[in-house]
Amino acid sequence: MAFFILVLSIGFLVAQERSSFLAIFLAGFFFFYKNKKWLLVFLILILMIGTISPWSNRLQLHNPEKMLINLRNDVRIKINLLTLEVIKDNPIMGIGFGLQTYGELDLERYQKRLPQKYHQKNIVADPHNIVLDVAVRLGVPGLAFFFYIISVFLKMCWNIIRHGKDNFMRNWGRCLSACFIAVFTIGLFHPVFSHIPEVVFCTIFSMATIIWRLNTKPILNGII
Repeated sequence: MAFFILVLSIGFLVAQERSSFLAIFLAGFFFFYKNKKWLLVFLILILMIGTISPWSNRLQLHNPEKMLINLRNDVRIKINLLTLEVIKDNPIMGIGFGLQTYGELDLERYQKRLPQKYHQKNIVADPHNIVLDVAVRLGVPGLAFFFYIISVFLKMCWNIIRHGKDNFMRNWGRCLSACFIAVFTIGLFHPVFSHIPEVVFCTIFSMATIIWRLNTKPILNGII
């Protein structure tokens, strides 16, 4: 377990992304909250990386005012405000789920609706938020169905964690829940459905289904 924690820590240290830091912190805290010893080790490791390493300069923890300025000027705000304008014109059906998020839409026209300070010199045609990404592609009804799928997944994991028939099942429930927390957190700041994470989502949901069936259905002659 310590090895995997080390690998993850090195990964987000190299990436130097604030979203990765937040994702691993939330996921790790959830996974270790039952094991006080490992939780302490995890928190100490996160604290060391967040305060000692050069990566801490990305957070600007020593200068809260500058940190707030950087957050306000983050290009993701401009991207997401543009996405909201597209959603306003396509609230029910969305724009479709294709390889190119916005297809042939005139994004300049949508950008003109925004205040000048939110204009992009080179428009990024890809939502950087998982919620807005689903909404712009599938509309509000599609977003509601997406959250329904997530709620079913979380209910399955919760039942496994609380009522798993052994520690193996309960640990898997916590593990898959932590994985989902990490990927979803990163998805709040990145274009998840344009990269590998969409495959990771499907893998997490599939593994949760397998564990749920193993936990609820008897195994007879090696067949569930």
